[in-house]
Amino acid sequence: MIAMTLAEARVAAILRGDTMVDSRAEGASPARKRTSYRRSSSEHAMKQHWLKVLSLVIPLNACSSDESSPAPATDTSTDGSVDGDSSGSDSTDSDATGSDGDTVDGSDGDTTDGGDTTIEPTAPSFHFGTDPGQNLSEAPFPNDLYLEADGTVGLASLATDPVLSTLANPTILATWDAQLGVRKGFGSGMPIWFFQATGNAPDLATFADKIEIVVLDGPEKGRTVKPQVFWSAPAKALGVFPAWGDYLMAESTVAVVVRSGGKTDGGDAFAADPGLVRTLSETDPGGDGDVTAARAAFAPLRAWMTDNTVPAGDVIAATVFTTEPVLDVAQAVLKGVDDFTLEAPSARVRLDATADAWVDGGLIEGEDLASYFGSPVAPHELNPGMWDGNRERAGALAGDNKAYTGGTFTGRIDRVVNGSFVIPSFNSRVDGTTILNEPLKIEGGKAVATAETVVPFTLYLCSGTESTLGNMPVALVQHGGGAIRADATPFATANCQTGVATIVIDMIYHGGRRKQAVKDGQIAPTEADIVNVYTGKTEGDPDYSPDFVGDPGSAAASVGQLYALSASLQPNLIEANTLSIVADNYAVLRYLKEGDWTGLVPGLAFDDARIFHESLSFGTSYSTALLALADDFKGIVGSVGSSYILNVNMPMGPANAFQAGSIIKYALGLVTTEQELQANSLVDLPIGILAWLAERGDSHSFAPYILRHRPSDGPLPAVVHSGNTWDETLFNMAQLTFANAIGLPTFTAGEPWTIGSDVPGADLLAATAWTNAISNNVTFGGKTTTAGIFWQHHACHAQVLTALCAQRFEHPYPPLKLLSKELPEASPICGLHSQIGTFLSSLLEGDVGLIVSPTATCNETYGK
Repeated sequence: MIAMTLAEARVAAILRGDTMVDSRAEGASPARKRTSYRRSSSEHAMKQHWLKVLSLVIPLNACSSDESSPAPATDTSTDGSVDGDSSGSDSTDSDATGSDGDTVDGSDGDTTDGGDTTIEPTAPSFHFGTDPGQNLSEAPFPNDLYLEADGTVGLASLATDPVLSTLANPTILATWDAQLGVRKGFGSGMPIWFFQATGNAPDLATFADKIEIVVLDGPEKGRTVKPQVFWSAPAKALGVFPAWGDYLMAESTVAVVVRSGGKTDGGDAFAADPGLVRTLSETDPGGDGDVTAARAAFAPLRAWMTDNTVPAGDVIAATVFTTEPVLDVAQAVLKGVDDFTLEAPSARVRLDATADAWVDGGLIEGEDLASYFGSPVAPHELNPGMWDGNRERAGALAGDNKAYTGGTFTGRIDRVVNGSFVIPSFNSRVDGTTILNEPLKIEGGKAVATAETVVPFTLYLCSGTESTLGNMPVALVQHGGGAIRADATPFATANCQTGVATIVIDMIYHGGRRKQAVKDGQIAPTEADIVNVYTGKTEGDPDYSPDFVGDPGSAAASVGQLYALSASLQPNLIEANTLSIVADNYAVLRYLKEGDWTGLVPGLAFDDARIFHESLSFGTSYSTALLALADDFKGIVGSVGSSYILNVNMPMGPANAFQAGSIIKYALGLVTTEQELQANSLVDLPIGILAWLAERGDSHSFAPYILRHRPSDGPLPAVVHSGNTWDETLFNMAQLTFANAIGLPTFTAGEPWTIGSDVPGADLLAATAWTNAISNNVTFGGKTTTAGIFWQHHACHAQVLTALCAQRFEHPYPPLKLLSKELPEASPICGLHSQIGTFLSSLLEGDVGLIVSPTATCNETYGK
């Protein structure tokens, strides 16, 4: 009903003959409203246009979330492009109205750029409106035409766009409008859209070598980006995106150019829209303020075309857009944490909401460790992995149907401390006894804390380190999505090979923080603890010992809160939540450097020159901003991190897609089916907009700043990663993009550490066979460090911490097809732990990291 009211109001204004039309929806930020003066010669065209909008919005919005609505069939090719069914596109319309009110049949007398190029009225083309106050679907998007003088984005209301409003719930789109005006540029992780004005659907094969992505300005000025192209039948748009393995950066000006030669599936050649012709003409045609604005926005492209001898007549579609800065908002979050006054770490781990009393953890050592971790038994007595979810698989792997009933192998871990920190919250506030999710508030370049939250931690100490207790090296671990902090135990086992302590907290909305309450004005974790994930025993079982970690819940429940599901995936809340992961871990970093630990372990203090960072999955991805901005980490260990978490991994990563795909679809009221999202989520225009509005908390925004373009004057950290080129949780091609954006060279070491030639994006990796320890092998900005990644060509997402792996889907994908029976196999965990041990040991002994292959056995790693 809101969308209908907005549309009706705008149509009524136009029919009244108003010559000044407010192009932003009611409810948008007043400071960002743009006044658009329409020429009287186009009033009739505008009336007809908005009548058409109203006819589209009212019937289609009513069924926008109905999955039974017909959708064109799609076919996914090996390069990730999608061909749409041409039956879903409009036929050629010889008198179609252009987006700036000029008819394509030349009724306004302006069909050329001064006599150089004539546009045939029946030629298929892409919209290129030049009015800065128009809808985004009336021109290529993103587009610097919409940038205001102060650099912020000014767009007509998303809710009344004649295309976008039919693809998602307009009421939700209307809430996004106010968020547009605070963006100083467009997304580096969103597709580029060319909306088709006339003609049948394009024949994608004819566009394969006709599209260029060029960085016109920014940190990587002059670089060309390999494109992939797809067709979105619901949006009736040609989409362009960096090929898997390639990337765009923040704070850059980018051009996408489509050369002539592209055809429809009926064989008709595309031609340039008259607006584009006038915008790219060497001579300013004059007489049109909108064209003047478009020419100013596209001046960098015209300069590039001149320098590269690209004739204007050879371009049938183009856009220029500037990607927004991201470092400032992350820096504001870190500065907000710097302003917080630390309290001494406490032994309390959770609030018993029923008793309204705190539960303490504290120090566990000596004989108590046996009941805490249990006793590992053959044949897995040297397997350092987690058994939660793997116990039944052990029997299938052995073929004896006997579940594993032993404990968890922990090597040289000899003391464990469970407690909590008080940390500032930038994404929540307390209203009485109610906790409300909040967007970030930044004042004077600093994030403003809106509450305090009690965050549980686990600290692991190693045997043989008594002499270094007052100067302890330590690794800060970030666990994965849908997981709990106990998942850091395998990292701790690996780290104790070299005497490095390990600390981990529960990610926001995970583990103990999956359920929360208010205690003394603070946000407190309340998730129950009745299962010991190390032993598999439950409260009431003989020899049960609590693990002091909130019990695991469904990934949908924890990740759903992270992505503000209850608020219809509002992007400003998603951004605040994901940046809170950075804030929380930066606060832990401060506690390691400045905190008083003697109340928990007498004499304990940490060496701030020997702090490491380790992570898995979501933890790797959502630590990216911290790793880009904090120079405190001597070495970084990451595994299966990825770009494009929200717009690609959630709907396309196989395990995620079965849960998140449907959630995203219905939360946003998408017309795109779950199957279409799983095949290629890039085709969905609303998801692309959502990814842009939430991207300052996403991984791809910060990945190039870890090594390639590190913003500080400090040294480059040593980095070793592992990944999966076939992955059943995070989308493997987006993992390739993430690693390449960081600047990680690829190494192979035989099976399974190899890369299949059938993986899109593998051609950009330039893999090198490992022979000897790798050190000082990469240089960026005149600085040299050790860096590399090994890719496993098997499906084992949590490879660095899981005791066993299991393949559940047919490969390759898409499409997603569940196997009739999962196939368990041994995990490569011990090889990765051997690699971690060598890496940490080399950095403890000096400043040069060493990377060896992850091929050692458990006996070689732990049987000594």
